[in-house]
Amino acid sequence: MMKHYLLALFILGTFAACNQKDTEHDAEGILLAESMQTLSGGGFSFSPMSHEDSASVLNYKPEVYLHNGKPYTGKITSYDEKERKVFDGELVNGLASGEWKFYYASGVVQIQGNYKAGYETGIWVNYFAQNKPRLVKEYSDSGFMLMRTEYYNNGRVKNYQNVACPEYGNMARRIQFTYDVTVEYMDIEKSYGKMPPKDLMDLIKKNGFRVQ
Repeated sequence: MMKHYLLALFILGTFAACNQKDTEHDAEGILLAESMQTLSGGGFSFSPMSHEDSASVLNYKPEVYLHNGKPYTGKITSYDEKERKVFDGELVNGLASGEWKFYYASGVVQIQGNYKAGYETGIWVNYFAQNKPRLVKEYSDSGFMLMRTEYYNNGRVKNYQNVACPEYGNMARRIQFTYDVTVEYMDIEKSYGKMPPKDLMDLIKKNGFRVQ
């Protein structure tokens, strides 16, 4: 009788353990950001594409994210109160690394780009809607912004600028367009200034000022 009683307790305990909700991972086994801590003691937060000048990067120290008191390496994700995905990405030794995506409530990607040791690198894009860019920025491997292009909601370029750096021929440029594709402001080499606005916009969309 005692053996049957103990067996029943074991089965019930096993069943309860198997059905206990995992509050630290999603259905795919990816760690939830809400279950993490930060080295500084603050809350988990990201502000992608927020660096626009060298001063903001020089004064910035990437946050280190912990799980169970240790810098975490692996994929992480987050959902809102309606279980809609907010973002997904990866950490290496507690620092954001690799590709990250931030989502609208509809599930469409709002922002995407790559981190390296906690800094934005390469091309980052903020979208109005799917495949419809609002803002594009290029960052160096050190997190410095090299270029930014802002778009109107009709897909036309609103303004463009790049800093004087080797990647852009050590030339700083800035161009502003009106909604109807008229050049409103221009600070650019004379040779480019002679181009029709449409050709200039095509050059910008292809990141054509960048030294390959």
